[in-house]
Amino acid sequence: MKTKELDSIVERELAQREAKSSFKGYHGFPGNLCVSINIVSLDFGAVYNEWQGSCALTLGLVKPEIFRRLFSFMWKTEVFVMREYTGHDIGMRL
Repeated sequence: MKTKELDSIVERELAQREAKSSFKGYHGFPGNLCVSINIVSLDFGAVYNEWQGSCALTLGLVKPEIFRRLFSFMWKTEVFVMREYTGHDIGMRL
């Protein structure tokens, strides 16, 4: 699936719910989603009844051995991974 297809799905779902994207058009941003392909990250924001909301999902797609080596290096250099970050809300303005 291409990122443009994901963006089209989001646009359609927002329209069905009478909501709009927080991101599209913000400082010229072209999409409804912020998508990072290398680490598979989807960031989504929407406006509904003048309220802003935002959420994100990030998945690491690496081989287990690479993950173990990376994680080991991070601990040795005191770079830590936030295992549970529940997100935030942003209110009525972005």
